[in-house]
This record gives sequence, structure tokens and C-alpha cells, in this order.
Amino acid sequence: MARSPAPCGTYPAYRRHLRKRETVDAACQRAQREHDAARSVAADRDAREPVALPARPSSPQDLAERVRASVAAKVAELAAAVAGDYQVDFIDRFDELDGLLEEWIDAEGEVEKALGYPWSPPEIRAQLIATDQS
Repeated sequence: MARSPAPCGTYPAYRRHLRKRETVDAACQRAQREHDAARSVAADRDAREPVALPARPSSPQDLAERVRASVAAKVAELAAAVAGDYQVDFIDRFDELDGLLEEWIDAEGEVEKALGYPWSPPEIRAQLIATDQS
């Protein structure tokens, strides 16, 4: 059984007029304006809600430690995925772990930079410090 078309003066009727390339009557235009206004108010309300930002690490060492803990947790998830023998889940966890490992490498680089590259050979250390200062 076919549904009856939405009555004029409603947003669905406005959309129907557009779909059928009909002239849009005043009641449907008003319904469309009200619909858009309601969506705009809802979007403004959602945009004003506070967003919780992750805590910013106080030092590069804190960042490295936080990423290291995330990697450890992800490795445990990866092990569970292997035990579950579900290939897609394993691949997803592996991909997430790869991203965390990249973050860890970056964080360790920031730690070295903050400490003045203490583990680098002296000739390379001087070049790294000069690059950082420029």
C-alpha cells in the first residue's frame, strides 16, 4: 500500500516539490525556513558544548611515558585479538598499534631534543642542536 504524500506546509512536502521540480508554495517555503532555523539552533547549541581536551603533558618525558603506557595497553589488546583468532580484529588492533608506535618514536625524539641529544655522538649532537635553534 502506497503512503499518502506529506501535506503542504511540511518539510517533506517542500522536498517533494523540489524532487518533482514543482513550484514551491508559501506554506512549504515557511516549513523549510522553520526546519533550517531549528537545525541551525541545534548546531549552535552543540557547538557551544564544552569539549574535554586531553591533558597536555608537562614535559616530553611525560608524553613519552603516556604513549609508552598506551602502547602497552594496545599490545595486550593485540594479544587478545590473536587469541580470539578473528583476523579483522587483529588487523585493526595492529593498525592502531602501528600509529601508537609512531607517536612513541616522535615522543622519544622530543625527549632527546629536550635533553640536548645526550645519546648522540658529539659531532651529530652539535648539528642537531644547531638545526633546532634555526
